[in-house]
Amino acid sequence: MRARGWRKVAEVVLLAVIVTHALLCPFTKVEESFNIQAIHDLLVHRQDLASYDHNDFPGVVPRTFLGAAVVATVSSPFHIAVEAFFADLSTRLASQVAARLALGLLCWLAFRRFNSAVAFRFGDAPAGWAAGVWALQFHLPFYMSRTLPNVFALCVVLLALQAWLRDNVPRALGLFTVATLVFRCDVVVLLGPLTLQLLLTGRVRPLEVITAGLMWGIPSLVASFLLDSALWGRWVWPESQVLLFNTVANRSSEWGEMPFYWYFVSALPRALSGTALLIPIGLLRDPSRPLQLLRRPAAAEAIIDSQVFSYFLPGVAMVSLYSALPHKELRFVFPALPLFNLAAGVGMSKAVRGILSAKAKDKDKDNDNDGNGGGRTRSNARYQVTSSGNGRGEATGKDRTVMGRLFLCVVVGLALIATAGTTALALTASSANYPGALALEALHRVIDADHRESVKDVLVHVDVQAAMTGVSRFGQRKKGVVYSKQEEGVDFSKFDFVVTSDPTKHRLLDLFEIRETIQGFESITLKRFWQEQGEENDVVETVGSQGAMDELFGRVVSVSMRDKMYVMARWFPPPPREDLV
Repeated sequence: MRARGWRKVAEVVLLAVIVTHALLCPFTKVEESFNIQAIHDLLVHRQDLASYDHNDFPGVVPRTFLGAAVVATVSSPFHIAVEAFFADLSTRLASQVAARLALGLLCWLAFRRFNSAVAFRFGDAPAGWAAGVWALQFHLPFYMSRTLPNVFALCVVLLALQAWLRDNVPRALGLFTVATLVFRCDVVVLLGPLTLQLLLTGRVRPLEVITAGLMWGIPSLVASFLLDSALWGRWVWPESQVLLFNTVANRSSEWGEMPFYWYFVSALPRALSGTALLIPIGLLRDPSRPLQLLRRPAAAEAIIDSQVFSYFLPGVAMVSLYSALPHKELRFVFPALPLFNLAAGVGMSKAVRGILSAKAKDKDKDNDNDGNGGGRTRSNARYQVTSSGNGRGEATGKDRTVMGRLFLCVVVGLALIATAGTTALALTASSANYPGALALEALHRVIDADHRESVKDVLVHVDVQAAMTGVSRFGQRKKGVVYSKQEEGVDFSKFDFVVTSDPTKHRLLDLFEIRETIQGFESITLKRFWQEQGEENDVVETVGSQGAMDELFGRVVSVSMRDKMYVMARWFPPPPREDLV
């Protein structure tokens, strides 16, 4: 297959992976809550602003509606068709999946633009392998269909990186400015080092930086200010509130703090997995001879691939600068991951080319030696091989070729196996990490069983933990059921059903019986495979993740589950209370 065709195939594979993630894990969590509820309200309530979810649950800081508005617009034809032709569906969960697929498609289209620029700069083969790296990893394909502000920012960042790779610096700076002002103010942590690099290398002048920022920043800021002020009911620029909350007031630390090195020892290894091994290969000019950098450190300039390094460096700078903030999450460094994957894709391409070219050179060398005897001097671009009578130089060249090829084969094999394995584990875990959503579906089955003739005026209370793990307006019944997520001062006696993570709270068992129990992911356990099933103390490591099956990969890995959510129904009549007997 030609390199261009391989690139196209790899890009389509990435799209298929994004769709697979969205279909296997169709629910959303609390971090995605604002945007998924906003998409629902824009599709369903439209001009009825009083019915919008953010009026009751505004969140800690306001968020922009611009991303949700774009996704709602793209997915609206599907939503309208479903409402018209499948009106008997009790929920709008299909529209939620459609909205997520629409976002995934938008992200993928932005990725294609970015990857075309990678092909422009480095060639179709590295771009194809870069797409393959994206598809093999877990985090980016998994999150590209999730309605996080970081994902909306990632779409714009990919377009900005595409412009940068194609030397359209003003457009790149402008798009980075849009992502910073509208979706995630922390994109400036990437924009700053990148702008400094462009200034130091003479690729842009200070006046051009200012002009690009104003030309792109002012319209995007006005759009966000007008739309968000109208929907929030007050004058507001959301990202300014986020900046003040997270950085100036440092309130984000209330959600936990991590050490300075956390991104490098935890977040990036999880995001990149085994493909991190390909990055050093991408940064080397001759990856088949990695030890020469240690033997001749003074020659680093000739050993390091300066072009790849120049695009990799801003990503490292962003992660390093972001490490200064105490509160850390993997999604905060999403803008830097495309640059890491670019280096990994180039590394994979170099490794494959090194392995294949080494084989070809060995074959040519053997043919040449058979036909010309031992007195001729022959050289190639990578090694100087002298075919002298004693064969010493030839042996050295062969040894280097064999060792270099072996090194590349080992690295590539480890990278692919490790990444595929961690992706399978993470996806398996994630598929059962939404007990709130599963409990909501179980609740509807219980309601149908108890109200066979008609469902009308049923009152349901959903607790905080359930709301955070998959409950959304898309998954609620269109009619007949009223849902409450009230947190304080709740009078449970007026509710018919309760979805809760703790049935012992608020003396719920006095009024309700447990009708359904929903299990959720607890941990992934790596076992000593040589031990027999059921042996004691066979746990060697427990890795927290996002959901699971009972057993994965036989005796090597198992997934433990525990009860996470309960669907409770009113006693009719209520049982006698012990304190009154």
